[in-house]
Amino acid sequence: MDDRLTKRLVELKKQIELYKTIWVMTAKADGGALFPLDLLSTAVTHRAMCLISGFCDMIAKENFVCAAPLVRLLIDCLLRFYAAWLVDDAHELAIQVLAGTDLRRIRDRGGNKMTDRYLCEQLAQEYPWIKGLYRQTAGYVHLSSKHFFNTIREVHEEDRSITTAIGESDTSIAPEIYEEAVDAMLQVSTAVLRYLHGWGYTKDSKGIASQFRLRNTDGEIRPS
Repeated sequence: MDDRLTKRLVELKKQIELYKTIWVMTAKADGGALFPLDLLSTAVTHRAMCLISGFCDMIAKENFVCAAPLVRLLIDCLLRFYAAWLVDDAHELAIQVLAGTDLRRIRDRGGNKMTDRYLCEQLAQEYPWIKGLYRQTAGYVHLSSKHFFNTIREVHEEDRSITTAIGESDTSIAPEIYEEAVDAMLQVSTAVLRYLHGWGYTKDSKGIASQFRLRNTDGEIRPS
């Protein structure tokens, strides 16, 4: 790996500590009271930390095919937790999701079904890049042309043939592609952290948590 990619991976790994810090802050907020959204935020926190850890390992091993879908899975965490900001009763939403209800069957405060497409459209008002990144990474979740093109090593125009290769890593992928993947993971993770922190901030505001309406704070988030 080149120096820039190594530095970006270090930056991404540091965010794991931010997840821990925000989770502890939220757990202690309001005298340690437990709300349904705490349970959902715990699941999101744990999943995000595991995904980031696995992603960094796969990037270090130059296993792009395995790393790329993890960006899409972290987007899934972001969309599902963000949905709590679109309803009047965030705790009821958490109860339904934790009970196994498909989020697509739940409507927001405007009566809209919260499909991935709808959630992306709403979140794009704050993060315009989310829709394009969702589409790009979806191609790595399901077997698609992206997986085929990752096997191509050379194209021989003179005889209209190609050279392909298989293996346990993707060493032929350009370094900038790996860098873009890490940058994308950082973007998504930063957004997830913002919403997790938003719930902790809301819960820590006396009398707010029980009203189910969530607030965000754009203050800088640092580990303690």
